[in-house]
Amino acid sequence: MKRQYKAYKQRVKKNVSEAQSKIYISCDLWTSINDLLILIVIFYYVDKNGNIRRTIISIKEVDGSHIRENLSVLILIVIKEWSIQDNLGYFIMDNIENNDIMMKSIALSKGPCP
Repeated sequence: MKRQYKAYKQRVKKNVSEAQSKIYISCDLWTSINDLLILIVIFYYVDKNGNIRRTIISIKEVDGSHIRENLSVLILIVIKEWSIQDNLGYFIMDNIENNDIMMKSIALSKGPCP
């Protein structure tokens, strides 16, 4: 299973790196049935063949409080892991206060990634 995931991730990374558009990020925070806070990150982009892509990139458990830097650090890690710093488009989210705080924290970070 790990081998299949690695192969899949490499294919997706190649698609993302060859995107014709900026990479747009959507994320959502939810609580699992066993009370774990889960952050899901999705990339939206136009691939090299002109197809619109929507790909779940990350499903991460959020430790501790889920506001402020905690969420922004996870998003910055995803941006760095997928090497999209130079091709980052907009963030697509609802207007819940935690998202506003997260975006301000990302904007105030010292560089594109921790």
